[in-house]
Amino acid sequence: MSRPTRTLAAVAVVAALATTATTATACDGDGKADPTPTPTTSRAVTSTSPTPTTTPSPTSTKTPDEVGAEQAVVAFWAKLDEKASDPYTSLTDLSAVARDQARLQWQRNLTVRRGKGWKQIGSTIVRSPDASYSKKDVWDVSTCIDVTKVNIVDKDGKSVVAANRLPRVQSVYEVTKDNGKFYVTRDAQRKVRPC
Repeated sequence: MSRPTRTLAAVAVVAALATTATTATACDGDGKADPTPTPTTSRAVTSTSPTPTTTPSPTSTKTPDEVGAEQAVVAFWAKLDEKASDPYTSLTDLSAVARDQARLQWQRNLTVRRGKGWKQIGSTIVRSPDASYSKKDVWDVSTCIDVTKVNIVDKDGKSVVAANRLPRVQSVYEVTKDNGKFYVTRDAQRKVRPC
């Protein structure tokens, strides 16, 4: 093979390798060429973001008071989680989120737990709260209370949760508006129903 012919052959091999490398970097996981390669970060964002639907959000049609009543239940459970997780905090500040029957009931419940040396691990999730007007400045809020990530342990760290505890329970709360602030005033759960 002459020198010019060898040089042309070497250039052809290098060009072929360059084409193979370009094609390999533009392949997806199954080895097929991706005609329009995109950066990895774009794929991650696309896969984690749900596609918007034409159905409006449930909160888009709610009044500010309905939203306030629903958020009061969320704040109520956040405060209960805080108090159940740290047995050395005062229970008097339950008054910031609850009054009347709801406050008294949970002060008793938490006092009993603390007396037994029990402590909560994990947080309650308030799912799909839905407020409906009851009477002047009062709303009934129906919600699903999810305790799948909640454990109650004794002073030795052993779980005291009943084996048959429902992971999610339908609950109804009475929420009252007073001076522009919303308080859970009644934990009106009548019977335990899964949700």
